[in-house]
Amino acid sequence: MEHVFIPSKNRAKNSSFIRICYEAKVDFTVVLEGHEVSQYLSYYPDLTHLILPESSKGITYVRNYIKDFAQDAGMSYFWMIDDDVTGLYKREQQKMIKGGIEILEQAERQLQSLPNCAIGSIEYQQLAWSATKDEVKDSFCDSIVLINNVLTRDLHYREYVEGKEDRDFAMQCIEAGFNTYRTTLYGFAAPSNGSNEGGLKEIFYDAGREQTCAERMLEIWGANICQQITKPSGRPDVKIYWDRIRGKKYSIF
Repeated sequence: MEHVFIPSKNRAKNSSFIRICYEAKVDFTVVLEGHEVSQYLSYYPDLTHLILPESSKGITYVRNYIKDFAQDAGMSYFWMIDDDVTGLYKREQQKMIKGGIEILEQAERQLQSLPNCAIGSIEYQQLAWSATKDEVKDSFCDSIVLINNVLTRDLHYREYVEGKEDRDFAMQCIEAGFNTYRTTLYGFAAPSNGSNEGGLKEIFYDAGREQTCAERMLEIWGANICQQITKPSGRPDVKIYWDRIRGKKYSIF
């Protein structure tokens, strides 16, 4: 299985996916701010970790640091997985059967077999059970992402749209002529955005930064591709017309 990187912040005690990987004894690396290392080691004494050169720089900085580190290490592929993923599942007809870390290996084989796959991910559990196809092509890849560092060598996450950096990165891949895929044969579970302590809750969701990143996505990609919306919960968001991206150039950068 390709190497797993888990960016984590303020979740030494309650990171569900670090616990899953640690108990499965897989080869994984947690990426931390320096002042938090001792907290994590108090729970996981032999934890393999990377210390970020700077702290409080945001998730885009962390994702790019991991990507560059993996590239410098000669990794053609790697997993980048959110620390609050709580479970992995396999779809059997319309039932989601909970599994272990072997789900990553199975999903990896499928994703790496798909043509021109720049990034791939596992579907949200609540969407996977009713899927009628084995994968969704050219759409978002969130939370549990396999990155092809060969195809995406010249692409990076953009700080300007932090909060939507995952969606924007997938859009960049499509705009560059590559494909993205979500496998629906497998699923994952995680808390809803901003609902659990640590991670981006306090520094992004509680700070009310969703409106800004939605506006910036529209600024970069244009109204033909992005439309600002309000979720039923009242939170601002952006609707993306994925089928309009390929071959279009709306970026201001």
